[in-house]
Amino acid sequence: MGAIPGYGGANIAMWYEVDGCTVGPTQTSLDTTSPSDLAHDYTQSPSNNFVGSENSPYTEVQMGPSIPSFRAGMQATVPSTGVDTNGFVHTVTTYVYPGNPGFIVDRFDITNPSSSPILLSPTQPLQFWTISGLEQANSTWAAANGGYGTLGGSSVQGLPPNSATPGAPDYFYINPASGSGVSDGISAALATNLSTLGLANLQIEALVGPNRLKIGVFGDNSVAGQDYSVPAGTTITFYLLQTIGRNLTSAQAESIAADYLNPDTPTMTTGSFDGFSEGQGLYTFTGSGNTVTFTPTFSSTVQERWLDVYAVDGYTSTSLPTVSIGGVALTEGTQYIAAVDTTDHVAYVKLMEPLVPGTPGTGQLQSGPITIS
Repeated sequence: MGAIPGYGGANIAMWYEVDGCTVGPTQTSLDTTSPSDLAHDYTQSPSNNFVGSENSPYTEVQMGPSIPSFRAGMQATVPSTGVDTNGFVHTVTTYVYPGNPGFIVDRFDITNPSSSPILLSPTQPLQFWTISGLEQANSTWAAANGGYGTLGGSSVQGLPPNSATPGAPDYFYINPASGSGVSDGISAALATNLSTLGLANLQIEALVGPNRLKIGVFGDNSVAGQDYSVPAGTTITFYLLQTIGRNLTSAQAESIAADYLNPDTPTMTTGSFDGFSEGQGLYTFTGSGNTVTFTPTFSSTVQERWLDVYAVDGYTSTSLPTVSIGGVALTEGTQYIAAVDTTDHVAYVKLMEPLVPGTPGTGQLQSGPITIS
């Protein structure tokens, strides 16, 4: 996980299984002189100037604490100093969690730091490209192999190529072509609906060029004839979950989105529950005597908990925590991974398989009271 030097503010990762690589400015897996990233935002000025988080120059820092065995965190600021040509500062915070599927949690902040509002175009003032950087110079990726949908509503097979289509989906997905040699499918779930940011007439599009394919959402101003305005000193925040998993199905993409967009409020036995972070993709607890015990809940909408990532505050031990479900100990390094931040006294745990309320299938864990201690 890293960034292409000299290009792009948003963090990026290989879409393909990588057997080996060296760090350098040349990324031969992307057949384009301007390789794109996993996701990025754009703002459009009334003069049709598009600029956003993939535009350089930028600065990038690693997010603490440094716990590479558990997750990687990066934050990119675009531009490095000052504001972009539309007057904004873009900040992209990304956390990457290992596993199959692997999770990439993004927070986009578009800030107007000035004392005056910034007027944008009445058409497509904000764009969010939720899946990007897919090489299109071969037959691996095609819009027909993707889809989108709304939770509890309709699902559509196939993405509209180079043609904006009305819609405000909760999730997207795309799979590689059969016979391509690639098994990783990609999905994205949007925790921020653009209508809440003041946009109307929402549309989606798979933008397909000679070298890449990307999937985005945008809208226009809800008041005809008026420019979209970002007030002085305000920040627009957008949350996104991306998933990379082998042999991803459309049903799994919808299930992952349902979990992220309907976070749990678990039943507590020991310790207290502090909430779910959309920007980190994890649940936070406060331990009692270095221990928490809680039971995940499910609903008709959520029958599988994929984001079983937990942070336990007040953890004073320096040893890695142990984890059990229903009194049965799990195996560290196989069924879960863990890390301890001894400076801030936080224990981190990620289960390596999703939780289900009934009999588990292959690659699932049967839910029950979870104890981290």
